[in-house]
Amino acid sequence: MEELAAKHVLLDIEIITLIALAIGVALYAVIRRQSGNPISSTPHWDVYDLGLMFFPAIMFLMGPFLLVSAAGTEQESAPGDATPGYGALLFNLGIYVFVLMMVHAIVEWIRLRSMKEVFGLTRVGLPQIIIYTIVGGIFSVLVCVWLVGTFSEYWIGGMFDGLQEQAPVRSLQEAESRTFISLAVFAAVIGAPVAEEFLFRGYMYGALKNATGRLFATVVISLLFAVVHGNLPALLPLFVFSLILCAAYEMSGSLWVPVGLHAFFNGTNIVLMLTQQAVE
Repeated sequence: MEELAAKHVLLDIEIITLIALAIGVALYAVIRRQSGNPISSTPHWDVYDLGLMFFPAIMFLMGPFLLVSAAGTEQESAPGDATPGYGALLFNLGIYVFVLMMVHAIVEWIRLRSMKEVFGLTRVGLPQIIIYTIVGGIFSVLVCVWLVGTFSEYWIGGMFDGLQEQAPVRSLQEAESRTFISLAVFAAVIGAPVAEEFLFRGYMYGALKNATGRLFATVVISLLFAVVHGNLPALLPLFVFSLILCAAYEMSGSLWVPVGLHAFFNGTNIVLMLTQQAVE
């Protein structure tokens, strides 16, 4: 029952966030129209992107709905017995490929724009990206894992007992095959950072910021980013991590910087998890 209740909380947060997104966009549009400054159409963004951005996002946004359904089914059968295997891993990899292809298709083919220009892919050199990745990655781990993460586990643990880890985390913890571990690490360190950053920080954040503002877009995108990962104890750490990723994108002007931070963050968490398992 605790697991099902936690999934319902995540679903409620997603629904509220989407409603807030719609209301916020409408209010900003009214305010801008009254001030004689309607939503701007730039070489990179216009009002149509607010609708198009949901097409690649649908696979992620459906996650909380599916998790509630799956959690309810597990309550009726044998809760906690199923461990995600190759099927779930390949499915996740397929989602990452689908999302990346959809973002590319919308930006390049439908909107006739250059992803290099829209996302600033050539704005920062490789040495700077590496420096930003290391410094920002260490900061993100210290803040999100050890500070916010510890607080979140204590706080959420006091309200919900026995919550499971995220499915990809559980599958990696219980994996014995080196092939499976390699694929899981690839998905976490390469697949997820690239697909999620091009969607959330790249397309959705850019479109929403153009229609509303930097602060509103940062908060809404960070909530959606956190909730679609489907784990209540990780909600607050991932929200704060997303705030850091948005700030890194704004400061650098290149999407490769948040991609690097995301990859460093996931890779470090995997190393810490596997090291802890080896010690135990």
